[in-house]
Amino acid sequence: MENRLQQVWLSHYSINEWTDPEAWASYLSEVQLILDAKLVRLDAHDPVRRKVTSLDETGEYICDFGEKEESRYLFAKFDKVATTFSIQHYRRIPEARNQFPNGIIWHFPPDYLNSKENGQKLKALFKWSNQSFSPFYAYSDTLEHIVNKKKKSGSVSFEVELLGVSWLNYFNDAYVNFFGRKKFEAFPEVIDEKSGGITTCLAQTPFDVPSHLREELAVVLGRESFVNPADILNKPVGKYALSYKQLREGQALSTSK
Repeated sequence: MENRLQQVWLSHYSINEWTDPEAWASYLSEVQLILDAKLVRLDAHDPVRRKVTSLDETGEYICDFGEKEESRYLFAKFDKVATTFSIQHYRRIPEARNQFPNGIIWHFPPDYLNSKENGQKLKALFKWSNQSFSPFYAYSDTLEHIVNKKKKSGSVSFEVELLGVSWLNYFNDAYVNFFGRKKFEAFPEVIDEKSGGITTCLAQTPFDVPSHLREELAVVLGRESFVNPADILNKPVGKYALSYKQLREGQALSTSK
């Protein structure tokens, strides 16, 4: 029986609008090539029954907000691999502090990383998703490490703190400046992206990461910027993590250069 906590998840979060059907079709077309698998079902309901007829039609469906619908939550499946993903995106970019960013989460079974080739596919998917969605923060790790960040006080607000240092991380240029580029020299592998952001990798697979390394590197970047499940104090918005307003101002500054 599969140990669900050993699933590998990829999560990407962005304040940019995700409402371009053509962009979704292009993204999914490349995903099919990366995974060597065909997207066969995508639905706003779970269990997923709605069949995919074409990627163009799928892009339209993802962006098909109802008249009074402010967000869409969708689920997808592929034919050859036991891989799924879910999308939660919003008609408008977040303005109020209690709103959430757009997010896409990929789920891979524990045995997917048994082959080196699949490990490369997963990393390629992580990179392509970051290029496509321009997230401010993205991570990949086992579900076990992700749920260990769950707080008794409720869901994590990315305007207050980020989830943590993970097997794979992407930090956009605003976060690289926020933490300081030099601090990332402590990571085992760092890739400077054309976007100005940074991708970090801690080991060949999430199962190979030394038990102490995630926490040590969180301390290097600034421990209070990441979730501590035992912390019951309310951190201020925009002090240890960037608020959506700060992220938008950073994007505007980058565009004007």
